[in-house]
Amino acid sequence: MSNIPVTRNSGIQHTIHESIPLTTEEPIRRRWLKSELEDLNKESDSTGSNEEEEEDTSDSSDTDSLVVPNKISNNPELPYDTDAEELKEVKQAIEEFKETEEEEVEKTDKELEEALEEVENTDMMQILSREMEENQARQSDYTEAYEHQHEVDDDHLIDDPELQMITESNRHIPYDEHPIQRTNSIHGQSELVHKQLLVFSENPSVIEEPNRRTTVQYYGAGKSGIMPEMYRSKRKPKKYLVACDFSKESLYAMEWTMGAIMRDGDELHIATVSNRDDNPDVVKATGLDQAGELYAITNAINTEAKQVLGQMMLFNIKLVSHAMIGRIKDALKSLTRETDYTMLVCGSKGRTSVKKLLLGSVSTYLVHKSPVPVAVIRRQKKKKRTKHEALTVHSLSEGLKTGHLHVDELS
Repeated sequence: MSNIPVTRNSGIQHTIHESIPLTTEEPIRRRWLKSELEDLNKESDSTGSNEEEEEDTSDSSDTDSLVVPNKISNNPELPYDTDAEELKEVKQAIEEFKETEEEEVEKTDKELEEALEEVENTDMMQILSREMEENQARQSDYTEAYEHQHEVDDDHLIDDPELQMITESNRHIPYDEHPIQRTNSIHGQSELVHKQLLVFSENPSVIEEPNRRTTVQYYGAGKSGIMPEMYRSKRKPKKYLVACDFSKESLYAMEWTMGAIMRDGDELHIATVSNRDDNPDVVKATGLDQAGELYAITNAINTEAKQVLGQMMLFNIKLVSHAMIGRIKDALKSLTRETDYTMLVCGSKGRTSVKKLLLGSVSTYLVHKSPVPVAVIRRQKKKKRTKHEALTVHSLSEGLKTGHLHVDELS
């Protein structure tokens, strides 16, 4: 405290010794920066020594000038009542502001009263007509400005004839009322052409193997099975494999494949597998050998497929039926690896083991093990119709007795 002298009348003067560091000052950790700062301080001390001598001579005047800012000065030269005059000026300004605000409020009140009087005196139809006139005038101004702008644009077009020709051609686009029909599309042909093509080909090709029988037949390409080149689709054909065990779900999956996803030129493969080893009782009951069972399965597949496909308006469809003997899962899995199928379709449930074919567990096996995408189709269930009870109508005499019916008698 001895290093910080304080004068009451002349002000406050702080002198801190160089050996005492400030708490708010960050210490200098880099040596080269500390040395440079010390050199700068030495230079400032040498240049400031002369200034300190001059400051000592004028110390008395400086101490008088260093005054606490919040302290009231007792200088006799300054007027004593400066604060009172400032307060008076502030009060006058506040009063003037209040007077002007009251005048503005009075003006607005008068304007509102005048507007209300005009509304009461005038009719609503006059007000609406006035607003309509103002809107029409505003719209006419907009149209004039728009037309003027387009006139300027047209002037620019005159300077550039090529741009004018392009704009004129874009303003009027020709429209042909009779569009050009695609003559090479089979769907655009006459009904006579459709009747000639929408038939199954004659003499299907058959490939027989010890445990397998395959038949190939065409639909929608005429009796010859060869589609005319001008009607052939240019897109790449897709191949679909349907696993069928003649259950309602598998037949519905076959119908869904034909009607929902197949297009002209696609191939439909239908596979049915008979497991003779696991069903010896059923084999004895049928009395068919292996070749006879393959032939019977082939005829059943072709009959069901033709019945459904004959109702479709599809052209150039290749129908392939696969009748196989063996384990169902292994046979279908090997069949999917032989051909690059687009999708394998099967029903959600199959026939019971009593009828020697089971597809319920097969569908889950194919979903997990098939190398091609699998679609499991669920057959839509029909809603049961609720029977409504017949309403009994009572006679008029009974309604009069109960009081539900009143009759007005005319005298």
